[in-house]
Amino acid sequence: MANRIDLRRGAMREVLTSPEMRGAVRAEAERIARAARSLTGDEVVVAEGGRSRARAYVRRLGSGAAGEASDRALGRSIGGG
Repeated sequence: MANRIDLRRGAMREVLTSPEMRGAVRAEAERIARAARSLTGDEVVVAEGGRSRARAYVRRLGSGAAGEASDRALGRSIGGG
């Protein structure tokens, strides 16, 4: 017998867009950016976005995609802490 869980869309949106969730997502993005900065001399910035859920983007400036392709600083920073 399978258990059933009913989720209300409004309640889920409230959780996904709450100040607490936005803060947690922003904090994780900042942690990743700090770790990437320690691995490279490039500037690493965090931007937020998203109406339907908390989102944060970590972007590497300077050498950008070419630098990321060679040293994977952002990719390696995701799991670091």
